[in-house]
Amino acid sequence: MLKKLLLLSAFLWFTSLTIFAQLIPVTINTGFNKDLIVNGSGTAGTSVTSAFDASNFAFVAQDYPGVSTCFLPNSGILNSALTAGLSFKLASYSANNCFHVTTAT
Repeated sequence: MLKKLLLLSAFLWFTSLTIFAQLIPVTINTGFNKDLIVNGSGTAGTSVTSAFDASNFAFVAQDYPGVSTCFLPNSGILNSALTAGLSFKLASYSANNCFHVTTAT
């Protein structure tokens, strides 16, 4: 009986953590050192300061010419598909918008 009571108490405690969890906004305004989002007009190479990976990929904004699917929205806001009310506001697409860390020191 005591074991069942402990299991029920633990279940209720863990459930209450998810019910009462709050989303707290965190703003990051500085520290970005690369522009990885292609936007506006011109070539992709002139719109970014660095490639996303070794294959020279980059993220593409909705306003880039010729883009019809698979883009970042012009608003810069990404909504979570799993958590209602959770959204992410990206840095400006026209400036440094990534904090890139290298292993070389």
